[in-house]
Amino acid sequence: MAAALIALRATYADGLGTLDDHDPNLRWLLVPLGLAIALAVTAAARRRSFPAVLVAAGACAATLAAIDMPVDVAAPAVDRRHHGEPLHSTENRNLTPAIADALHWVRDHTDPDAVIAVNNPWRDEAREDPRYFYYAALAERRTFLGGWRYTGPGQREVDGPPAFPNRRRLNDAVFRRADPAAIETLRTRWGVDLLVVDRLHPNGATPRLAQVARRVHANGQVIIYRP
Repeated sequence: MAAALIALRATYADGLGTLDDHDPNLRWLLVPLGLAIALAVTAAARRRSFPAVLVAAGACAATLAAIDMPVDVAAPAVDRRHHGEPLHSTENRNLTPAIADALHWVRDHTDPDAVIAVNNPWRDEAREDPRYFYYAALAERRTFLGGWRYTGPGQREVDGPPAFPNRRRLNDAVFRRADPAAIETLRTRWGVDLLVVDRLHPNGATPRLAQVARRVHANGQVIIYRP
């Protein structure tokens, strides 16, 4: 049944263009199945006890969920393959080989308890979207500021005041103004060992950092300083 729904969904999408992974317009494929199972539950209710009806209703919900998951995941993959597109998402291109190499250098040349600060703690290309952890993930080090959307303040930030305003101001003072006092605070109070400048997503990093911090590594897209 799941295979049939996947084929139907991909075929239906072929006439509409590329299928969006979260397109709700094709959920109608589950409606006939849901009605059929609902009728079966109703029939069971006339002949069986109430606990048996609850079991049948739970089986109905579990069956629909089990079928909906492969339809949502596999049908878009079938559609992409049909159109000769990559099976993986190509929407987010923030991470590049050069950035990954620089972060691996950090991993290989610092202690496991080191802390890094980055000039691009929240940008997803041109918009503010602090859900990304690739600096911390690939460096395998803690970051002074970054990827805070899933924290309590980050969740409240959606409809309320900005999260971590003091850290933002300090981060800006370091990377945008190369403020020696801010750099010293970052080093002595917060234990920051390296300043990572992502030049692909510059976010206001100033070249004056080279005058107040020592460059220890660089490639075409990243410069790393020791405060």
